[in-house]
Amino acid sequence: MDQLPPEAKPDWNDVFARSQRYGGTVQAMLENMPPTSKMHYAFVLRNAKTGWTPDLRRRYFNFLAEAATHPGGASYPGFLKFIRDDAIETIPLAQRVQLDDLLSQPLGAPPFKSTPPTGPGRKWTKDEALAVLNSRLRGRSFDSGRNLFHATSCAKCHRLSGEGGAIGPDLSTAGRKFSMPDMLDAILDPSKAISDQYGSHLLLTDDGEQLNGRVVELGDEYHLYTQDPDAKPRVFKKENVEIKPSTISQMPMGLIDTLSEEELKDLIAYIQSSGNKKAAVFRR
Repeated sequence: MDQLPPEAKPDWNDVFARSQRYGGTVQAMLENMPPTSKMHYAFVLRNAKTGWTPDLRRRYFNFLAEAATHPGGASYPGFLKFIRDDAIETIPLAQRVQLDDLLSQPLGAPPFKSTPPTGPGRKWTKDEALAVLNSRLRGRSFDSGRNLFHATSCAKCHRLSGEGGAIGPDLSTAGRKFSMPDMLDAILDPSKAISDQYGSHLLLTDDGEQLNGRVVELGDEYHLYTQDPDAKPRVFKKENVEIKPSTISQMPMGLIDTLSEEELKDLIAYIQSSGNKKAAVFRR
């Protein structure tokens, strides 16, 4: 795609005269043409599973991020989102962590800036949380729930409605798949049941150090990503370490302990709604 020339501007001058309702949109596109030819190749490559290197994947997702800065009509952002979502599915789970800085950013928009929970929080137990959430959720705040999804660090590892990281499972269908008790188990005790797909590793060094996290194999090195999604990986030579499966989840405990009862309701409602602002849980 890098070899293609700049996008040529089509002759759409006759379109401007048809209607003021969409003439302005067309004019904006001509002034800052989206890379439509390159997008064709990005669309075709989205399902490719072989031939990728870490650098090529990074260039691919950087292209989609850059393409999203151009105007392209009402359907344009959604089109790019679907391309990226399909492409993410082809990345081996162990390699997604290397691209999380790109995959966790929304297309065509600045990173979401959350505000901290107001609390007061508590050390939530499953029984206490169920007592608060057992009644049918109604009249919750979409904006509060979305903010808390980011503020509690859920979005650093999980995607929901196109937002968030891709290190952990996509939560877009979690509200339909899991009962409330099972959802709370996953939040409050993440090590209780760890999917084989998202398992962690125990790294043992020759010096006797024991580290837990997600290990990515790169050549003759292991790159270890800890529970802190913002931390850079630690790099070890393969010959100096031993790798074993870990029984500790990559997801930290206590992520909702800063939330009040009302904030917990808003967060769970947001997850149950799949990020749909028109869902029943947000109706007054």
